[in-house]
Amino acid sequence: MHGIDEGKWLAFLDGEGCEEVERHLRTCEECSETLQQLRACQAALRLEASRLRDAAGTSEARIEQMLDACLDELAGRAWTPQQATLLLRSLLEPFCGAGAAQTLTELTMRRSTSTNQAFDSAGWRAFVGNLSQDVESICGSAAGRLVGRAGLSLAVENA
Repeated sequence: MHGIDEGKWLAFLDGEGCEEVERHLRTCEECSETLQQLRACQAALRLEASRLRDAAGTSEARIEQMLDACLDELAGRAWTPQQATLLLRSLLEPFCGAGAAQTLTELTMRRSTSTNQAFDSAGWRAFVGNLSQDVESICGSAAGRLVGRAGLSLAVENA
């Protein structure tokens, strides 16, 4: 993205400092806006995931209502596969922690597609399905269902 390695962008979005990215953000309005949108979506996903986790006594209908509200916030915008993966990772963090969420998505990504292959529609669905199953086995069925539903609701470019 604008001459900066994707890995640097993702590390920056994960909170690691990167002078190259910071310098670029000072001059690129498009990237600054995208960063703000991603951070707002990450915060919304973390909040909703936390609410869902804490909603053990909440009715199924209320959980679905909360999930629908969260997914509606993400609608209306196309995400790159990398951005969408980052959003799913943000959703996972309250369930299993940042490190486990990162490892889980990276391992599932490797299992779902080769590193040089861009996601097509079937590839994104396969990744989301695999991630949902992996999350379910570690964090429970509610978390797995949430990740699956959120992943399939994202409009992903090139997918």
